[in-house]
Amino acid sequence: MLALADTYPLPARCLPVFSLAVKTKSRITSASFPARIVASMHLTEQHQAEFAELAKQKIAEFNALHWDASLRQPLGLAIHADDGTLLGALAGRTFGNWFYLESFWLAPKLRGKGQGSELLNRAEQIARDRGCRNVVLDTLDFQARPFYEKHGYQLQWTQQDYPFAGGAKYFMSKVL
Repeated sequence: MLALADTYPLPARCLPVFSLAVKTKSRITSASFPARIVASMHLTEQHQAEFAELAKQKIAEFNALHWDASLRQPLGLAIHADDGTLLGALAGRTFGNWFYLESFWLAPKLRGKGQGSELLNRAEQIARDRGCRNVVLDTLDFQARPFYEKHGYQLQWTQQDYPFAGGAKYFMSKVL
């Protein structure tokens, strides 16, 4: 029995109870809940990308009750070769005081030649023009931490052993 009675004004013995059974590949787990939570429900595993998008949409709907999400704007820059081949891509979004730099990729043949710095500087300027005062990003241990540090980004937190033992994910920010 889950200890949820502390969250209700009535003693647990006064609340009707229903049971929930969850089947996973290895076992069936069951629990009882006070009926005030939900009269009837069932739990299923949903490991599809479409479900993850639905969950994000539900969070966005909730967030919309607290702020105007229409102020969130995508920010994207690309470098293309003359034949149309993508050579560099930077993507993120601005919202309020923050620019979230979500993805930044540069073709290996362009690395170390200034194009990455040019893309990053241009994205930061667009973010400033939109009223952003800060940038946040994450990068993996084998990606671009030294590049971002060269551009004034500060390490805020390290997620150790990501995604596996020995790896790391760095969360970085910069004041614009």
